Amino acid sequence: MLDCLIPALYSGQLTGAKPIQVQFVGSAAGAETLARAMTLIESAKMNGLDPQGYIADLLNRIHDHKINRIEELLPWKWVPLDAPQAIAA
Repeated sequence: MLDCLIPALYSGQLTGAKPIQVQFVGSAAGAETLARAMTLIESAKMNGLDPQGYIADLLNRIHDHKINRIEELLPWKWVPLDAPQAIAA
């Protein structure tokens, strides 16, 4: 059914994980939303982050984050707000 929409995700090619079986997502738009969510989750895992904590922090910060610094929120550059900041000497 939706295998044609996200074949790499179903086959495990993107994550190296077991194939994912989605029984019902409702529509093509639902499948795209699921693929985006899975991409965020797997990207967080691949970068050694807790996906739930990363996404929660991302949602808390994104509304007032400067657009020209949006790359700071990517999983491979993300630093929690409570992490110690480097002090310039």
